[in-house]
Amino acid sequence: MSIFCRFSSFYLFYVLFLLSIFFLSTLSIDVTVTVEDPAIQVTSYDKWDYRGYEPFDFHPTLPFDTDFESSKGMSATCDGGNITVTDGWGGAGGYGYYLSIPAGYQHTITLTKTGALGINYFGVFISSLNSGNKIEFCYKETQIFTYDGTQILALLKGNTGYNGNPWKDYFNNGQQYVFVNFFFNDTLIDKISMWQEGSPSFNPDNFVVGHFIR
Repeated sequence: MSIFCRFSSFYLFYVLFLLSIFFLSTLSIDVTVTVEDPAIQVTSYDKWDYRGYEPFDFHPTLPFDTDFESSKGMSATCDGGNITVTDGWGGAGGYGYYLSIPAGYQHTITLTKTGALGINYFGVFISSLNSGNKIEFCYKETQIFTYDGTQILALLKGNTGYNGNPWKDYFNNGQQYVFVNFFFNDTLIDKISMWQEGSPSFNPDNFVVGHFIR
């Protein structure tokens, strides 16, 4: 091969490499994030191909496998953090268990079966909301979306109805208790990770996964 041909091949490869970086950097994921009204424990959205629910009440230890109480071919392995008996700091509905993720830990939901159409929705009840709450969504080992407590707080628009634990006489009324919906409009997800930056902790409960209909 001549020097010219080798140079041309290298140049073409380099241009294609730069173009791939450009298109990846400009890739936009269409995600709709909403919150339920105060004291609502699960999503109120009602258009589904299928959905399932994990309330933690039957899994007092980690890790565990779940089918999301559904017969629609969904399953996941959940691991990381601590399962805690409901108290003023966490626990949707005021009973059972909830997940507590202190700083330095990460909880991962690895979807092992995703139904016939895949998973394009995740919902979670968050107790004691704070800016250190972090959520990451992945598909096929690629991070596609992240969100945090500060962004969720902005969605509440100063509504004090979210302040305090509604099942514990509004204990801890300096923090918020809210169910959050993540609708992935143009992609699927197969792994969700949650962690806490700083103190005190990330306290999620009532995981909902499914394939919603727009």
